[in-house]
This record gives sequence, structure tokens and C-alpha cells, in this order.
Amino acid sequence: MNQDKYWKRTVIICGIGLSLFIFFVGFFAMFIFWLNDVQNPDIPGFFYYKAATYGDGICLPLLVGCMSMYLLLGYDNMKEYISRSKRVSIGIGLVCAVVGMVTQYSWLASDEIRFNWTIPRLHYFTPAGWYHAFYFTFMFGVIGFFLAEIWRFKSADKKKQNFEQSVCLLGVFAFGTGYMYLHAIDDWVQVYGRERAFEVTFIGMLLVLSAFIITADRNQRVWEDLKILFLSSCVTSGVVISIEAYKNIKLLYLLIAVVGMLLFSLWLRHKLRKILHKNWYYMVSIPAAFLMYLMLLSNYGIEIKSVVTILGITFLLQKCI
Repeated sequence: MNQDKYWKRTVIICGIGLSLFIFFVGFFAMFIFWLNDVQNPDIPGFFYYKAATYGDGICLPLLVGCMSMYLLLGYDNMKEYISRSKRVSIGIGLVCAVVGMVTQYSWLASDEIRFNWTIPRLHYFTPAGWYHAFYFTFMFGVIGFFLAEIWRFKSADKKKQNFEQSVCLLGVFAFGTGYMYLHAIDDWVQVYGRERAFEVTFIGMLLVLSAFIITADRNQRVWEDLKILFLSSCVTSGVVISIEAYKNIKLLYLLIAVVGMLLFSLWLRHKLRKILHKNWYYMVSIPAAFLMYLMLLSNYGIEIKSVVTILGITFLLQKCI
């Protein structure tokens, strides 16, 4: 095994290890608290929240794993990455941790908080609630640190994003937006309604992450990264909506989702070799992903104006690419 393959294997092991660490300190620890909790059927429990189950159990661990692998794949070895100055990223991570801490305090101090198994009454955290507060603060800091590191890497003139990093970036976008869609299901659908909550989340995440890409990417990869962002957002939103409304999902929609993902994986495998295959991907894979997303929305009761809006964005994006 040559040095390059050995380093890539090491990066994958590090990513998997970090993902497992986040899984155990997040989802698994809260699940243990839940098993030992005096469960009150009158208030929402652990499995009521999709962001706490699918989000903490799948999205956050894989998000952190993909971010760590993205960074490490940009260097030849661990020593080279560790020697890089991280004072700015650490500072941003600490600021994000403070934001997370303030958010938890606002929950504790609020007179209008919705009760759940970690906050069964006003101004009170259970032991699980206190643990979640520390975990919440910790994750804010970790994600802030990694995002700052990725932005700095992409903005460095001497560092170029390789193919493996593009795959990791797809994971960052997919699992990051997926967590926000799950959060919308838990907290925003009841307040703003199904259509408004998903529209605002979808468009808001696109705008925020597009700004992240445009301000950071100085190596002529803006459109490539925007395409990855757009496709991952569409597929992820379709998957998350299917989680919430799984009883209404037809086999046809899932078949279209599978076809879209298979074509996308084929494109990832051959994109550097066959230009014709890449064009074929544009013609088939993106429409397949969009059909999945739009039909899931239509099946879920969202109006035709959403379909027209997103199709218009698709047309303009493909013209730009």
C-alpha cells in the first residue's frame, strides 16, 4: 500500500472514529437517560423529537465525520494539519459555544417554554436536561470550529479541493441541511405550517450555504460546489419529508429516489474520466432527484407554486453551470 492510500485509509478511520464518538456522547447518552427516566406520557419524550433521534443519531455524527475527513484529505499527513495555525477557528468555535450556552439559558429562563421530558416544568432541567445543555453547547462549538476550518481551507490560495473532498462536502451539506429539516419538523411546522416551514428552511439553508461557498471558494470551484449543495439539499429534503409522512409515501416516489441516487453515484465514480457521462448525469440524475423532491412535496400537500419556483431555480442553475 502506497503512502497516499495509507493516508486516505487513516483519514477514513479518523472520520468513523469521530462520528462514533459524537454518536455515543449524543444520541446514545441521551437514550440511556431516557431508559432510566420516570417517563411521563403527558409530555413529549425522547422519541417524539426527530432532531433528537434521527438528527443526533445520524446527521450530527456523520456531519462531524465528513467535516473532519474533508479537512484531513487536504493534507499529506496529520502532522501537516496539526502544525497549521487554528487560533481563528478556535476563537469562532468558542463564540459558537457561547451562543449555544446562551440558547440553553434562554430555555431555562423562559416562561413560555414547551415542556418535555428534559424540561418538565418552568425553570427546571432534569439531569438529562443538564447533560443535553452541555452537549448542545459542545456541538455548537465543534461545528463552528470545523466550519471555520473548512472556510479557511477553501479560501487558501495554495490549497485546492480534491475529488475525495468533494464527496465529503456532499456529506457535509446533506447531513447539515438534513438536521435543519428535522428541526423544522419538531419546532416550526406547528407554528408556521407545513409548507411555510419547509420552504423557509430549504431556501434559507441554500442561501446561507451558498454564501459560505461564494465567500470562501477562490479556486474556480464555485459552480461545482453550488451544484453539490443544490442536489444534496433536494435529495435530503425529500428523504426527511418521507420520514415525517412515511405513511403517505408511494413506492413510485421511493423508486425515483433510488434511481436518482444510483445515477448520482455513477457520476461521482466516472466524472473525472467521461465528459459524456457527466452530460448524461445532468440530463437524468438532477431531474430524477427533483421529481422525487417535488412529488414528495405535492403528495404532502404543498402547493404548485413551490414546484414552479424550484423548477425555475433549477433551470437558471443549469444554465449557469
